[in-house]
Amino acid sequence: MAVVGKQLSGTSTKKRRRQGRTVEVTDHLYDGATVLAIYAPDPYLVVTNGRPLGQLVSAWANPLMAGVPRLVRHFP
Repeated sequence: MAVVGKQLSGTSTKKRRRQGRTVEVTDHLYDGATVLAIYAPDPYLVVTNGRPLGQLVSAWANPLMAGVPRLVRHFP
């Protein structure tokens, strides 16, 4: 999830084989990068304080393409 002023978080769901069957495994993802801005339109562009724009080492690219959002809240 990308919210301006908050750290990046999300989930990753993958299908894996376990004991002869396919199961979905969901991992929770967190990152220390703080969202500085989100630019529209689709795909949305999320800019953080991670490298190369800031000094923070982040697991995600900066800026990153976020695709189509599930919810958009605009603020004044």
